[in-house]
Amino acid sequence: EAKPPAHRGAIDNVATLRSRAIRIALFARLILHPPAGTDTVLLDQYREVLNAQVAEMQEVRAILEAQRAGTMPQWIAGIAKAHASDVARISDLVDISQAIADTLAGDKSEVESLLAEHFKRGRGGVFESVASICNALWADVDAERQAALARTAADAAHISATLARMERIGKHVRLVALNASVEAARAGDAGKGLGVIAHEFKSLAEEIQRLAIT
Repeated sequence: EAKPPAHRGAIDNVATLRSRAIRIALFARLILHPPAGTDTVLLDQYREVLNAQVAEMQEVRAILEAQRAGTMPQWIAGIAKAHASDVARISDLVDISQAIADTLAGDKSEVESLLAEHFKRGRGGVFESVASICNALWADVDAERQAALARTAADAAHISATLARMERIGKHVRLVALNASVEAARAGDAGKGLGVIAHEFKSLAEEIQRLAIT
């Protein structure tokens, strides 16, 4: 059964692909063209942030491509499987993001062209692809929630019907016990055994009715 809070966190993790891609571009430009007065310590911090964003994007891609075990990753991968073209666009952006991080660590001459391609892919439908997959995940959560509500309603209706039947049975048994008590009284001493049985039936009927209304 779906647990929306847990699913919400998983979906948010996919949705952050957009913001992570934007951070990668921003920090890459800060590293490539640092503001005046930026020291090496700050540049190293920029690289750490950029590399962390790339690592997170790689992890989300691995989940989307069914490369991670676990209930939640498998659920995401199962939904993403129907969005192969969206996953492919996301994967391309992750590759470019990784290339930017790798290039910044060495020869920076190709970074500008990589950033241009990164921007082009982002504007070329990647963000829409992320939204498409997230919408599909939310739709699945909502469908599961609706199914759970339907099951609960069906169970409640079944219980209600069962209790109503128990109450009818209790009333019927009580009536039978009352008739038996009358017949036992008419029979005098010969009806004492029937009277005992009638009393037990009356107690049983009362117990059934108590259970039905509890």
